[in-house]
Amino acid sequence: MKIKCLVIDDEFPARKGLEDYINDVSFLELVGLCENALIANEIIQEQQIDLIFLDINMPKLNGLEFLKSLDSPPLTIFTTAYREFAIESYDLKAVDYLMKPIPFSRFMSAVNKAKELIELKNTNTKPSTENHFFIKEDGNLVKILFEDILFIEAMQDYVKISMKNINNPHVALISLKSIEQQLPSNAFIRVHKSFIIAIEKVERIEGNLLHIREKVIPIAKNLREKVLNAIVGDKLWKRN
Repeated sequence: MKIKCLVIDDEFPARKGLEDYINDVSFLELVGLCENALIANEIIQEQQIDLIFLDINMPKLNGLEFLKSLDSPPLTIFTTAYREFAIESYDLKAVDYLMKPIPFSRFMSAVNKAKELIELKNTNTKPSTENHFFIKEDGNLVKILFEDILFIEAMQDYVKISMKNINNPHVALISLKSIEQQLPSNAFIRVHKSFIIAIEKVERIEGNLLHIREKVIPIAKNLREKVLNAIVGDKLWKRN
């Protein structure tokens, strides 16, 4: 198992140092290097990130504010030159708090903690036998069957869930990421920061556009290969 990592730091030497450390550890996989939290937020919303290395003192949005803003944050290791934020970082359930310059031994101690937490979570997570989830709509709890979902679209703080036998979509005050975590990954895939689709419901692919009923849904450039592999298979789309 590879732990997918993201480094968020406004200083190039700090990003480079963590990149080198991550590349030296066999169970870590570097997904990206971000110079600010806004860039990191886009990546976290679009793909699964298991662990972030997060600086605190950054422009526009500091590390503590950024972590608080995330609906379902990845495991977090703070990397900073400031001791005074340590207590607050643990209140946010950070895995560790590393002081710069970071010795490799402390880095390994922190990532081993993260690895143990992820393994424990995976051990305690039983395969889901659920075929549905519930949303709150107009004060009522509404059961949504997986098999009936066509696609789900984010609209700021809300999502619209389009169903195969219902003309009007369900609308709920919940994040797209929260919905994604409840869906079986073999049947649904995030194709864009604003869309999750039911893989079997795709009727036609036209370039970077998916057709599901009358809806045309864009595929994000950075997700195209993953999406096409899931829908039509690696060999077929590459041959075409």
